[in-house]
Amino acid sequence: MKFIGPFIFLIGIAGLAFYFYDLFTSTSSEGPEYFWVGFVAMPVIFVGVILTAFAYRANITKLDEDLLRNKMRVVGQGLKEGLSDSGHYCSNCGHPSELDAKYCSECGKELH
Repeated sequence: MKFIGPFIFLIGIAGLAFYFYDLFTSTSSEGPEYFWVGFVAMPVIFVGVILTAFAYRANITKLDEDLLRNKMRVVGQGLKEGLSDSGHYCSNCGHPSELDAKYCSECGKELH
């Protein structure tokens, strides 16, 4: 699909280019001889674009999943660190302390 879609798209572009070439170089009063090529080329271009989009959609989705997974890992680690934080701080200097500590390891003041 990754190669078929762009190939079909290029065929449609070539058909459209041929149509415009025939349109602008026709000298007859009846108009271009291959007028129908332009009408065939437009749906071919559309089909090529759709096939290409479906082929690359899986790759884009995979990139989005990996990005989201990495972001969630970072958020999870931050949450884990936040939950494991004791939440006890010295009232004098603001240094974090252990739950069972009697004195601040930074300033030596007694903890309440």
